[in-house]
Amino acid sequence: MNKVITAIVTLSLSSFALISSVAADEITAFFPGSLKYANSQLIAQFERSSGNKVNAIYSTAGAVANKVRNGEAADVAVSAAGAMEQLATQGKLLSGSTAALVKVGAGAMVRKGAAKPDISTVESLKVALLAAKAISYTDPALGGPVGVYIGKLMDKLGIGPQMKLKTRLSGPGDAVSTTVVKGEADIGFIMINEILADPRVDFAGPLPGPVQYYTTFTGGVVAASTHRDAARAFVSFLSSPASRGVLEKLGFEAP
Repeated sequence: MNKVITAIVTLSLSSFALISSVAADEITAFFPGSLKYANSQLIAQFERSSGNKVNAIYSTAGAVANKVRNGEAADVAVSAAGAMEQLATQGKLLSGSTAALVKVGAGAMVRKGAAKPDISTVESLKVALLAAKAISYTDPALGGPVGVYIGKLMDKLGIGPQMKLKTRLSGPGDAVSTTVVKGEADIGFIMINEILADPRVDFAGPLPGPVQYYTTFTGGVVAASTHRDAARAFVSFLSSPASRGVLEKLGFEAP
């Protein structure tokens, strides 16, 4: 009898393990690099609560959109709202699956302990830029929203030619911080959340209101996803009040 009971228990445990392994999914999600630090907290929470795993792949927001557009295998994509709208129109995202997550403004950084320039007004920002020996922001060719915007902002401020001579274009995200830390640029411009997450630099302040630029991030399920239920659950988790609360503590704002 004991042998029979042992066999039944063993079979039941094996069946439970099999069901659990079948139920758990591993989804691939494309993210902009600016969400990497926040995801170190959020993804772990989702995996614990859902039992699913997330394989997060990072690049610039523009590169994320291109990956989905080109048919690279993924289940979830997060990118700038405008790019996600285009992908939805092109049928690259599952209809009705998109959700606005958060938005974040652009800001300036300086090397840790360095004097912070006054960028509180458009005029003081212009003065600080002209006084800097060099500035840095993400190469616009990489498709990062802030990099694209800052390049245009120089012309909007009427100082494009002067600033072009002392601009050090960097790779995405923390590459700009590295340029500043190395002393290759006095001021760097990236998303505020990325500055706050980097202990090597100090936050000099946001761009002044009249020229501030916000990037809104939207998440959605890739139309070709093979794990649609898990992907929908992940997008729902990212757009939940709890997740947004975590993100707002890291420099993001409600969309």
